[in-house]
Amino acid sequence: MKRTPSRRSILTLTMAVTAALPLSTAWGTAHASTRTSVTTVHTPAAKTFKGSVQQMQQWGPIQVSIVVTKKKITKVNVSATAHTGRSVSIQDNAIPILKSETLKAQSAKIDTISGATDMSTAYIVSLQDAIKSARAAKALK
Repeated sequence: MKRTPSRRSILTLTMAVTAALPLSTAWGTAHASTRTSVTTVHTPAAKTFKGSVQQMQQWGPIQVSIVVTKKKITKVNVSATAHTGRSVSIQDNAIPILKSETLKAQSAKIDTISGATDMSTAYIVSLQDAIKSARAAKALK
């Protein structure tokens, strides 16, 4: 079989690339003596702090937890048990607003929500406990 110039150049290129690669890459072995430098960037870990479980008069328990990164509240999680259609409706409407206001204020100094006063009050008390824990751990200002 006669070699054509294009086949010869492909073969030459393949051999050159294979020769240039470290043995670990070219042959799948770990016997190469190449070093790799890795730069590590330190990012502060997010820490989660849970507030106390508060019992709402009519709607069941609620607990707020906050995620703190770089001394700021970056996320708010709420665990609330809904036991009636009305409580589901109240929670679905009020919780997103309370979370948003918490992130804006970066504190528990937020207003209660009209029509969800019981839940708002319990949320704020649990949030205050979570913030107190975060401050005690020096994770939050």
